[in-house]
Amino acid sequence: MSSINTYSNPSSEILFTIRRNECSSTRESAKDNFQLENIDTEPEPESFCILCAMWNNGKLGAAYFKSSDTQLYILKEIIDAPPEFGVTRSLFREVNPTHTLTIGIISDVFIKCVINILRGDSNENSSNNSHSIQTTSLPPNATLLNFKDYCFEICEHKAYNFTVSTEPTDLTMAQQEVFRHSLIDFDCKVTVHALGALIKYLEKNWAHINPNDTELKFLHINKVSLNDNVLIDSSTFNSLHIFDLNSHDADFNRGLQSDNRERFSVLRLLAQHCTSKVGYQYLRYALANPTKNMNELNKRLDFIQFALEPKNQTFIDNFQENMKKISDLTVVLSKIQYGIGNGRDWEVLYTTIYNTLFLHELCGPHLTSVPLFAALDAAITTKLYEIQASINNGLDFTQSGKRIRPLIKFGLDSDLDKKVLKKRDIAKNATAAAHIALNQLPDFVTECSVVYLPELGHFVVIKEWDTDCNRNELEEYDFHFVFELNGSLHYKNALCTDLNNQLGNIHLEIVIHENRIIQRLTNFVLCGFTEILEPLKIIATIDCLIGMACVIKEQGYVRPSLNENSIHEIVDGRHPLLELSCNSCVPNDYFSGGENSRMKIVTGPNDSGKTIFLKQIALIVYLTHIGCYVPARKANIGIVDSIYSRICTTESAGVSLSSFMLDLNQMAQPLHNASSNSLVLIDEFGRSTSDSDGFALFTAALKHFSEKEDLCPHVVVSTHFHQVSRYLLESKIVSFFKMDYEKRHTDVVYLYKVIKGISNSFAFDVATAAGLDTSLISRARELHQLFCDEGTALENDNQFESITFTLDDIEIPDLD
Repeated sequence: MSSINTYSNPSSEILFTIRRNECSSTRESAKDNFQLENIDTEPEPESFCILCAMWNNGKLGAAYFKSSDTQLYILKEIIDAPPEFGVTRSLFREVNPTHTLTIGIISDVFIKCVINILRGDSNENSSNNSHSIQTTSLPPNATLLNFKDYCFEICEHKAYNFTVSTEPTDLTMAQQEVFRHSLIDFDCKVTVHALGALIKYLEKNWAHINPNDTELKFLHINKVSLNDNVLIDSSTFNSLHIFDLNSHDADFNRGLQSDNRERFSVLRLLAQHCTSKVGYQYLRYALANPTKNMNELNKRLDFIQFALEPKNQTFIDNFQENMKKISDLTVVLSKIQYGIGNGRDWEVLYTTIYNTLFLHELCGPHLTSVPLFAALDAAITTKLYEIQASINNGLDFTQSGKRIRPLIKFGLDSDLDKKVLKKRDIAKNATAAAHIALNQLPDFVTECSVVYLPELGHFVVIKEWDTDCNRNELEEYDFHFVFELNGSLHYKNALCTDLNNQLGNIHLEIVIHENRIIQRLTNFVLCGFTEILEPLKIIATIDCLIGMACVIKEQGYVRPSLNENSIHEIVDGRHPLLELSCNSCVPNDYFSGGENSRMKIVTGPNDSGKTIFLKQIALIVYLTHIGCYVPARKANIGIVDSIYSRICTTESAGVSLSSFMLDLNQMAQPLHNASSNSLVLIDEFGRSTSDSDGFALFTAALKHFSEKEDLCPHVVVSTHFHQVSRYLLESKIVSFFKMDYEKRHTDVVYLYKVIKGISNSFAFDVATAAGLDTSLISRARELHQLFCDEGTALENDNQFESITFTLDDIEIPDLD
């Protein structure tokens, strides 16, 4: 029985606990008396994120606030073209706000886009659908701000005058201005407008949106940039299985084998060997933000190459072992900022800083050869060593289990030490009386604790000995019941009166004295906020890349070469997820750009591997742009600015569009926005409507791309429209490929190999393999032949009419 573990009042202090039959008064050790994991008996409040996005004159600006770390994030202004607003969609996907703010009227094209995103339009389905009923009403998780109340001048004033907790307190007016301008670029008018509007909205509505009833504070402000991002829409992320829709950061703590919700996603594949939560979080960030910055990509690839070298294996093992002691500090620092950080929080902060410094020293021999280690060395400052020393000198973690508040180390402050010694002496003398009182109680009471509550004094706390116990049963032993809390009964007796008289308010004096010291330490730590988190970001990157290197070694990936000439060369490429579940995965080549055609049209029967080939190309290009090795024998990948796909259509009752309309909207994205450096995947476009209409749209879309000639994007198409070769001739831009097969007796065996040529459909062979009745298939063959004959006759008639019409138009001059 342990009454201490169940007692959760953060202001209380347990002087000692007495158990029956103890031969002497012994204070409980931290191990016996307290579990660090059980400090917080109440669950953490659910976090929220509020985003303010604005668009003006073609520029997007945004700011958002995350309650989990109480930090502000501002997006550097960036060009975002209507009506697709690809950057806006990327921003929403990355931030995933719980509530969105913007300024405008509901008929504005930007407001319509925001509404469609918030309505769950993950496939960019309604960007051009201006008459959609969904855009006529505002969803509950969005607010249109009044322009009069949130005009630019008011918002700029708010952005200029707010403060962050990490701002030093001893700055002059001039220094404050320099500090503020270091955080915010006031020339970015749209971003400043969004930031000021967000701050004003939070100040005005904080009492309603904050579940903690804490004061509104901003820990720090961070800059976010999407300029180097490769634009990928949500449907492409889903089609390539980058993330699973149900994945969550908490899955990292459960272990990869305990949950199959992510199945064979790229995240699940690469996260197998991440040893820290910060490394896992950086992996998610990298996957969500593929980059076209060649310097950044080469830096990641260089580190993976270093990690794969056998001579560095011992170093990598040591680094990973110490990474296990690194924690995510965003929530911890937020709690410390509000003064609600407990002993465990401070211990986590200290342990993480200590191991950050240790990892820095561990990397010392490799600083000149590995750019990431050099970046870590540059991020480690004297301030970080000072913070680590201050925490170590000021707080005692050896006995932090005894109390929820952090414990000040004995010897730091002589006045505090005197008060603590006085309290200990009185408590020691009181234990004898407590033993006598306990032995006088009935046998069903085996343990009691003496606690102190500010303003209320001392109490004897006894756990309920029965569910329906009589709380006044101990009155005859001079134990007077006062109140019950979490199953603990609080009593007053003569010992409590004695302690109140002897100790007086010494408990409160100690708490006030300790709080002054902790507040000074808190201010010192928050001033070094950047010095703490910057090295942690680099260490998270290293952990993520080491995890990638482990997967690369297991799966036999190769380092891709990068080029800016828009040339893709993949030799024996493999699908990284398919090969996890297949004993043998057939590799395929892909060459595009330069001397090779930019458009590949792949035909073949169902289940022959066309879609897998498309996804394989996209995944290899995608992995290159997160700085990862790729599943191939050799790869030379050109830097792309966007990846578009029309692979799968996600239909929903919440989206009032037909599957055909969804297909068209997906195709509209690359038709409007794809550049010569884009990768476009088109799988079975046109099958959601009649054959003739679908074929016409399909052919027109391909013609649109091919007519761009050298500016044509890299297009890979799979289709059953075999007649496309009659309308789109093979050229230096267009090539036709098919899925190879073998004919064995009456069976068709797919080889899953891409070769030059145009395939037959093999529809009847597929139907036979699927087990359809032979008489039904025979009848289908007859009807098919009949349709083909009629189509040929109709085509000949049309040709005759066309020739006749042309002849009639010829002007024949009269004879002289």
